[in-house]
Order: sequence, then structure tokens, then C-alpha cells
Amino acid sequence: MRLRFRKSIKVAPGVRVNLSKSGVGMSVGTKGVRVGVGPRGRYTSVSIPGTGIYGIEYHGKGRGNARKSGAAQNAQHYAYGEGASRQEAFPVPQELNQGTSSLGCLGMAAGVVLIFIQPLLGLAVLLGSVVIYSRSKNVKAHGLYRKANKSAKKGDYEQAAAALEEVLELKPEVALVRLHLGMLHFSREDYAQAIRYLEEYLRLEANETVKFALAQAYRQRGDLDQAVSVLQSLPQEAKQELDYIITLGSLFLDMDKPDLALEVLLTGPTRKRSMDQQIALFRYLLGLSYYRLDDRKRALAEFKKVYVYDKDFQDTASLLAELEGQ
Repeated sequence: MRLRFRKSIKVAPGVRVNLSKSGVGMSVGTKGVRVGVGPRGRYTSVSIPGTGIYGIEYHGKGRGNARKSGAAQNAQHYAYGEGASRQEAFPVPQELNQGTSSLGCLGMAAGVVLIFIQPLLGLAVLLGSVVIYSRSKNVKAHGLYRKANKSAKKGDYEQAAAALEEVLELKPEVALVRLHLGMLHFSREDYAQAIRYLEEYLRLEANETVKFALAQAYRQRGDLDQAVSVLQSLPQEAKQELDYIITLGSLFLDMDKPDLALEVLLTGPTRKRSMDQQIALFRYLLGLSYYRLDDRKRALAEFKKVYVYDKDFQDTASLLAELEGQ
């Protein structure tokens, strides 16, 4: 999982058009968890609210070296909005597209053939096969997914959740239903339920991005210690990335532990001279840690670097004015 930067334009409640170097896409969601479709295919993303950074994981046959999750075989699209009639907020998992009812399909084929030989028998076989097909669990699950998507597009997330709950009762072995429910409850700000379903999903599928979403759910619920624990359970490779350092450092600042935040942040690129949005955020958090530890000289130095890059970055200008006034 890598964290990147983007610009997005709100076009409707919960719906955004996302602009990046690769092109234009559309996504739906709120407060830290979004699903969408863009130039590289469908994806799940989670973010740190208020920072502008987000983690993204592509699914299916994406371009580049994007990592595939355990749900990578589900080649659907996520999106809302005008012109997205074939795209859904909650795409049907591939498991529900397989073997909807082999007996029913075979019977329908046989019924069509028999109609030309023995019309009455063929009609009876055809009707019976239709009944078998229509009663299959996968067909019912498809119908419930359609209901969930229609409800979500109308903003009736309670009905959408109820429909997905029914899918889970019919097909408890399909992991992606739990991910959809977890993200839906996240959007509803029901973080307890979001945590429940995201944890259930992670017990079935290994997915770094969803683990990051779980940490954000704990953070939004106010359980910062658990959010830290989830982040620290990420693989060592992820812990070496600046994205992880920024996220964990900001969490320690939220916990009013600037000493721990500083210790984490000092493992980052403190000597890097070039500046972009990610480095600006890193240096802002570094300055904030020094500021809260009353190391005003080092705090001033970091805030100045950020201010030169972007004078409107967070509350850098007011912190700088305070420190210079002293």
C-alpha cells in the first residue's frame, strides 16, 4: 500500500471527481474510506481526514506495479453519478457471478430444445428450470445487491445496509460482502459496526489497505491505542515508508504524546531538501512535535521550511507568527 496525493472536486453529496496525473476518475464515500474507478481500474482508498494523504490499493488487472489484494479477482467497478450507469457503489463479488444455478441453466437449455420435439414436455422443463434458477441463493444475492445500490444512490444507507446484511445471511462465505458493509457503516459514521465487519473481512482476506481503513475506524471512534496497534501490525515493508511514519506520528500527536511522535518522525527523511505535499506534511508534524516539546528553535526551523513551500499549509502561518513574536 502506498499513500499518494490527489485533488478532488465534489459534484454531489458523497461523490467526487478525482484529478491526477493519470487522468480523471470518480469515487464515492466519506470520512477516510472511498471506493472508485479511475484510469487504472477499480480501487479502494482510505485517508487520514484533514491531511490530504490517502492509501490506495487497486484490484483486478490494474496498470503499473499496484499491489493486488485478496479480493483482486473481483473485477468490478465502484462509482456513482451521471454517466456511471454500469458502475456500482457495491459491485457484486465474483463468487456470486459463478455458478448461479448450473442445474437451472442446463434445464432451461434442455427445455428450449424439447419445445421443438415435444412442446408440452419442453415447456414444463423450461418453466421448472426457471423456478430452480430464480430460487438459487446467488440469484437472490444479485437482487439484493441491486437493491443495496439503488438505496445507496438515493442516500438511504440504512436500507442499503439491510440488503447487504441479507446477502451475508445467504452467502456468509463471501468475504467482500463484509468489506462493503464495513465501508458502508464507516460512511454512516457507525464506527463500531465498521470495525466489526472490517475485522471479519481481514480474518478472511489479507489486505493492507483495509487494515489501514480499520485503523482509521478506530481513530474516528476515539480508540487511538487500538488504531496504533493496527498500524503497527502492518508488514515491515510498509513501516519503512514515509506514509506509515506520517500516519503513526500524527496518531501519537493526537494522543498528546509528542515525544513518541518525534521518535517516529525522526526515522523519516529529515535531511531531504526537496519539498512536495508529502514532505511538507512530514515537516509540519515534525515542527509540531518540537513545538509541543517546547523546542522552539527546531520548531521554528521546520515551520519556516513549510511556509516557504506553502504559506497556507495547515496553521503554519499562525504558529510561525507566535514563535517569531517570542
